[in-house]
Amino acid sequence: MILGGFLGAHLYFLTTHPGYLSVDAGRKVFNVFSGMSVQGSVIGACAAAFFLLRSLGIPLTRFLDPVAPASALGLSIGRLGCLAMGCCYGRPTDLPIGIVFDGPYCAAPMGVRLHPTQLYESVLCLVLAGLLHHRLKTRRAPDGEVFAFFLLGYGLIRFFVQSFRNDDAGHLIWGLAHGHYMAMAMIATAVWMLRRTPRARLGS
Repeated sequence: MILGGFLGAHLYFLTTHPGYLSVDAGRKVFNVFSGMSVQGSVIGACAAAFFLLRSLGIPLTRFLDPVAPASALGLSIGRLGCLAMGCCYGRPTDLPIGIVFDGPYCAAPMGVRLHPTQLYESVLCLVLAGLLHHRLKTRRAPDGEVFAFFLLGYGLIRFFVQSFRNDDAGHLIWGLAHGHYMAMAMIATAVWMLRRTPRARLGS
């Protein structure tokens, strides 16, 4: 799943940022550890788990449920790395919570007060991790329900935070960034999974 996550993150980034390959394309295409996308890593990890578990005869949803809280926690920690690097930066703001980047290798615009979108997502994902862990430990949920709530929760978080981000300003489609569309896909998948959950067991 780790390898699948790296590969998915790399391929998703290349697909959504075609200008990235305008310089030194040969090296960048095969360097799977450059050009990262959180949503692509989720897709890649899930795909790797699907093929592995299918070959072992283990139900995918039963495996993904306990992985869901850890995934949300990992996303929370990962966004702190984004904050340190200055990537995934927010729009300019006059709010007191705004932050200014000035590091020599920072990816964000220098000297401008920006929404701390990395912290927004980090805190929200940490809360989501706690809620998913509580659900997993204290309620007997049908297989796949906790992971569906992870997709639903992270989809809503990403759609909300994406509205304050500014790093994709030059790649909008109909006024929305690719992160918005992937968030909507996650939400739709979660709703589909929850609708398939046996109603009689939802309150058990």
